[in-house]
Amino acid sequence: MAEPSLLDEPVRAVGGAPLERAMTRWLLSAALLVPLVHFPLQFLFPFVVPRVLFFRALVLLAAAAGLPALLRTPGRGRTRPSPIAWALLAFLGSQALSTLSGVDVARSFWGNQERMMGLVAGVTFASYYGLLVLWVDAWEEWRRVLRVLLLAGAVSMAVAVVQSFDPWFWYNNGQSRAAGTLGAPIYVGGFGLFLAFTALLLVLRGESWRGRVLDGSLGVLALLGMVASGTRSSLLGLALGAGWVLVVYASRCLPGRRVRVLATFVAVGAVAMGTLYTYRTAPWVARIPAVGRAVNTSLEEVWRGQRGIAWRITRLAWNERPLLGWGPNNYFYAFNRHYDPASLDYGYEETWFDDAHSVPLNTLVSQGALGLAAYLGVFVAGLFTLRRGLARGTTNLPTAACASGVLVAHFVQSTLALEHPTSLLCMMVWLALADRSGRAGDGRATPTPLAPAPARAPARQGLALAGAGLGLALAFFLCVEPARANHLALRAVRDMPTNPRLALDEADAALAVFTPHADDLRRDFAQAILATLTKGRGRYGKDLTEAMLDFGLRELRAALRARPLDLRIYLGLAELLQLDAARTGNPLQAADAERRLEEALRLSPRRQQAMFLLATVKLRAGKAAEAIELLERAIGNNPRIGEGYLRLAQVHKSLGRDDRVKETLALARARGVVYPEWLRKAVDELDTAPSMSPGRER
Repeated sequence: MAEPSLLDEPVRAVGGAPLERAMTRWLLSAALLVPLVHFPLQFLFPFVVPRVLFFRALVLLAAAAGLPALLRTPGRGRTRPSPIAWALLAFLGSQALSTLSGVDVARSFWGNQERMMGLVAGVTFASYYGLLVLWVDAWEEWRRVLRVLLLAGAVSMAVAVVQSFDPWFWYNNGQSRAAGTLGAPIYVGGFGLFLAFTALLLVLRGESWRGRVLDGSLGVLALLGMVASGTRSSLLGLALGAGWVLVVYASRCLPGRRVRVLATFVAVGAVAMGTLYTYRTAPWVARIPAVGRAVNTSLEEVWRGQRGIAWRITRLAWNERPLLGWGPNNYFYAFNRHYDPASLDYGYEETWFDDAHSVPLNTLVSQGALGLAAYLGVFVAGLFTLRRGLARGTTNLPTAACASGVLVAHFVQSTLALEHPTSLLCMMVWLALADRSGRAGDGRATPTPLAPAPARAPARQGLALAGAGLGLALAFFLCVEPARANHLALRAVRDMPTNPRLALDEADAALAVFTPHADDLRRDFAQAILATLTKGRGRYGKDLTEAMLDFGLRELRAALRARPLDLRIYLGLAELLQLDAARTGNPLQAADAERRLEEALRLSPRRQQAMFLLATVKLRAGKAAEAIELLERAIGNNPRIGEGYLRLAQVHKSLGRDDRVKETLALARARGVVYPEWLRKAVDELDTAPSMSPGRER
């Protein structure tokens, strides 16, 4: 028989287990508020960093609070691991092996500051799953957990719906797709997918019509938020997940009725999809958020776009490290190594992929074939547990249908999207629910009633206090301190253009605080210094300019020692070295910049940005032939990029070769090159400039 909800019981004495257990459950419920943690003016990457740190702290505190109660309830922690637990352990084992054998152990362990999805994140989310399995028992407790998740999600979905009418609402920055409180439309779509199934389960298992109306209304709000996000992968996942739910229900019907239900579902779905596809170019279809984008998207378009480029790189990267991969969070290095020059067709911002935008493919690159097998095993284990529970009668039909539908929907969506903290949080909740529903009544996981403290109570209490103290210490060093460092770093980056002296002090203060992302902060500071000096050249005086350059060069060199494969550090270091060489006239700085860019090209042989910078450095060093060869190679790698023609024409102009200038620009016109707006003025000036005398040609 399931244990009654302790959250409904009066809280007893502080020394009793019920208080500790209630605290643990409240902390686990508070973790579901992560999607609402939002400090846009206080943190770098405000949609990720504070949420991950908040979630990590709550998991550590929940573990610390639950340890005393766990020791006082002897039978609770001794249940046999379920197939889901074994699958998650296998995936974490694969992550650990890939981390140790990967190309950047520290990045794999902690993740980068923008994503924070390394091995530590995997252990944290898996621990949250384990705590839910241990401490959330009866359906009433699960109803409370799911409703907290649904209510928190409703706030985010409501913001997304408002953003669909007012694109500037709540930091949406005018984009046409709603980002809710999560910072990216694709995150909103994935969150809405989980919320829709959460609402469906609560409606199916509701006990009052008022509760069902409330849950159903929040489910509709989740669907509206998903549509406002315009996320095609979420709609596809929703359609297939809902179909799976109907299949599960139909399988429990009589044979004749089962066929009728499935036939009706297939017919209605086919008619709806056929109608939308037939009229896909009609204005009324194109105006439907997400749906219009989905039916007007072809596989060829996806394959030739940014994601198709990233997916093709996946095959090349996997061939290089097939078994254990490059390491978690190291797709960035694989992308650079096998960089496709066609990426620049979509702008420089699309040339820095740190994720394959497909969870299975990203897992294949980062953790190899072993990791992909473990990842798929989690879904297989979840479906197996639910099917077995339904067959044994320990899992009721609504739970089995909705939980398995979530697994199918999330897997479909994840094949076309990237993983993020909110989706992982929801996934752990549903896996834990599937696990508990499969255990109920099987005699192995029935909670043991509270018993008097055993004879070794002092030793147990000492161990519990030590564990609680360790949890608090870890929460401080792994959550509070990194949050402080990030906040100080944001202040430094903001103050750099207006008060560089203060900003340098703030940057020093940030680096003095413990954070596993210190190298990311160093690169952020260097970027801020480079932007400040480039825009305000000659404005800050000799001493301050020297201090800024010295700081940026020192910190980038320190970052490079820790991240010797990070292409961005080489590029930033080369640009700062060029500024310093222009300031001091020191040829050693220019030579060092040239060496750094050549190392960058070894890491990413076809990267146009490195070629363009290196060509400029070589031209200044009097190596015009090498500069021309680099630019011609860049044009040959991708003839559609106008910047290559412009830079090559500028080199010829500086050498007095006016005929070659005309030939280069004419070649670009013949190839139909379209220059971006920021280059057109320079192209027009070069095209209409008077010819130089033959005597000036070099």
